[in-house]
Amino acid sequence: MNRFKSNVVLKEYELKRHVGSGGPGLLWQLHDAIHKARSEPATVFLFDKKAISNDKSVSKQDREALFEVYRQGPTQLAKLRHPALVRVLQPLSESKDWLAFATEPLFASLTNVLGRLDNVPSPPIQLKEYEMADLEKDLGFIQISEALAFCHEAGLIHGNLTPDAIFLTGKGGTWKLAGFHFVHHQRYASDPSQAWSFPDYDSHNEQQATKRALRPRLNYLAPEYVLTKTCDLKSDIFSFAQLMFATYNRGQPVFESHGNILTYQSAVETLSRKSVIDGVPSNISDLLKRMFNINGEVRPTAADAIQSPHFDNVPVMTCRFLDKIFEKEDVAKAQFMKSLPQVLPSMPKPILLYRVLPTLMHELKATVMAPFALPSALKIGQQCNMVEFETEILPGLIPLMAVTDPIQIPHIFLHNMELLMTKSPSAQVSLHILPMVYRALEHNSANIQQLALGVIPDFMHTIQYSDMKNSIIPRIQALCLATPTSAVCINCLVCLGKLLEVMDKWIFLDSIIPMLKQIQSREAGVIMGMLGILHEAMKSPDKYGLDHMLLATSIVPFLSPLCTEPSLNVKQLQRLMKMIRTMLDQVEKAQTSALQQVENLQQETSSATSTVQLGSRPGSSSTDDGLLARMQTMQSAAPASGALNGLTTPSAQASVSSTPASPLNPFDTTPSVFGNSSTPAQTPTSSSSVFGNTAPTSTSSNPVLGSASATSSVFDSAQPSNSMASQPAGSVFDKQATSSSQPGLDLFGSMSSAPAAAPTSNPMDIFAGIPSSSSTSTLPAASTPSNGLDNLFGNGVSTNNSGMLQPQPAYFGAATSSSSGAAAKKPDLSEFDLLA
Repeated sequence: MNRFKSNVVLKEYELKRHVGSGGPGLLWQLHDAIHKARSEPATVFLFDKKAISNDKSVSKQDREALFEVYRQGPTQLAKLRHPALVRVLQPLSESKDWLAFATEPLFASLTNVLGRLDNVPSPPIQLKEYEMADLEKDLGFIQISEALAFCHEAGLIHGNLTPDAIFLTGKGGTWKLAGFHFVHHQRYASDPSQAWSFPDYDSHNEQQATKRALRPRLNYLAPEYVLTKTCDLKSDIFSFAQLMFATYNRGQPVFESHGNILTYQSAVETLSRKSVIDGVPSNISDLLKRMFNINGEVRPTAADAIQSPHFDNVPVMTCRFLDKIFEKEDVAKAQFMKSLPQVLPSMPKPILLYRVLPTLMHELKATVMAPFALPSALKIGQQCNMVEFETEILPGLIPLMAVTDPIQIPHIFLHNMELLMTKSPSAQVSLHILPMVYRALEHNSANIQQLALGVIPDFMHTIQYSDMKNSIIPRIQALCLATPTSAVCINCLVCLGKLLEVMDKWIFLDSIIPMLKQIQSREAGVIMGMLGILHEAMKSPDKYGLDHMLLATSIVPFLSPLCTEPSLNVKQLQRLMKMIRTMLDQVEKAQTSALQQVENLQQETSSATSTVQLGSRPGSSSTDDGLLARMQTMQSAAPASGALNGLTTPSAQASVSSTPASPLNPFDTTPSVFGNSSTPAQTPTSSSSVFGNTAPTSTSSNPVLGSASATSSVFDSAQPSNSMASQPAGSVFDKQATSSSQPGLDLFGSMSSAPAAAPTSNPMDIFAGIPSSSSTSTLPAASTPSNGLDNLFGNGVSTNNSGMLQPQPAYFGAATSSSSGAAAKKPDLSEFDLLA
């Protein structure tokens, strides 16, 4: 504004918003301001001379008198220095249009706070919604009392102690005294003509602000002003009592004279007859009664007023100590700070934020006092919103976050991590709070390390993934592997187990699993910690990549040796074994499913191939003849060197030539490995399966297997034998032979048919369980020597009634018949297929 250029104060300060008003008639405008050179905050008081000059209702004499009143107030204030007085930064500067001076930052006048907002065009919302707590009022009274005591010691009588002359430094802040527009010295009190003249009061003058500003407010004047036209230091005490009453009653004094002398005298007489002052707390009523006394000598002094029992309570005494804490020794400060957190809950938030907190922030600058002041500062932070915490508290905490000694500082911070993480901006979290946690993990104190490990999972969801992956988890792993303290190692494992929720598969597989294998300690707690991580991961195996291959090849081999650790108790061992069984069950389930899928695929492929081959042959007679010819050619070409080389006799060839080919594979006349053969039971084949069933032999023992019974295949499928004694029905794989009337199912689903035989005991025969047949040859009981290699691989050879060798079929579960030549009934093997 061009009007500001001629004023020195307005040149040096940049004005911001208009926040309040004050002074006689509320003609002072309070503006937030910033010093242009030093960037220091301030409050600039402005008095608009031009507006008064343009007011035609104000005479020239009154105008000049008003200007003089407004010059005297800041001029006198600039001469005084006291913590309870408004501090002047730039003295009064006068120009053609303005009177201006700068002070410390202020919030508003007490009149504004009590609800009167004259000369404030757009009051801030904080001012309109402001509610003053009783504790704030009591503290304000104490501060004004101290300011009055200071002035009275200097012999100054304020002369107009009203809410217009009181200013607040902030919401819940300190009260400051100003408004020395009608001040005078006590040596002139007995002769007012030498220093001041008692003004004339008229009720009509109370209607206009400029008229009211020319004289002290009548309601706040002591009776001696009106009755004897004199005053003394005790006159301010009457005004002080009126101020206290108005504060409790939204700015309304104990009586209202409306500028009329007669009304004032009547009200004072009525007040003197009251025994109790209503509208105030009961414990302060007696104090106000004495302060309102018509006789000034009875009134207490300003210093005596604050000695009232009303001000003798813990919150008030706490704040008074904080106001003078800079005068105390460190020992007294530390003792006071220890008990301060218990007192803070009884104080209202404005007091904490604008009265207590600034003192604490100052004490935090000293490392020696920081451990004592920090708990109280953080406790106040719990009542702040994010903006208040960021602006009022966090700046004072950041320098301490880099401190590791004394140890109490990181200990206090770690106990309040939830507060720091939830109310600090994300940028400050990454720059200052997380590095503090990193330093705690690397601290040389095990207590600090364990405390950090305990609090990290509480705010894991607020940490960025990159910070978690690259900074926190690697430090926890390094601490787990390097610490000599088992408790720290266990806490590291517990912490990692809780952090699994925010890990992905790659972190778990590439970082966590290798770390577990590197841990050397085998204490029970450490083993249980490792088991806890795996237990949490097994809840979501797909998320962490715990497939059956990893479990079978890495995890189970790692856990198995831990079962033998002597440090485990029974319950811990049971938990470990349960985990191993759970993993093995998962391996079995997954592997079984995979193998079933492979077998199903093979079966489907075989069925599809058979369908295609059968569909390509329009008839079967010519094809069958070709197959028989091919089989005879293959048999004739086979070397006649015994059962191991596919020994075939002419009678066997004749039998094969009359046997139709298998419907599953028309090009293969050998029985199926899985026992699905269509060859009749009485027809021997030229070759047998590797897992072939043994054919009956003579009663002589086999020199290769060392058994007195007939030899059997590796998987011991039951076959009928000669007339020798029967063996027990059972084998290495516990396969049970059944009678001829009910086919039995062997290990691979094959069938055997034989009459029941009396069991014999032969513990040395591992191939026991081959049933005998009563319908085979009637050879004598004496055994006939046989080739020692007979039936070793299932190519059974027996003798018929004529003493000639004949091969026996060796497919799985195929039923053989007697050598009588009668055609045996072919069993139905379709329902016993291995893949079924």
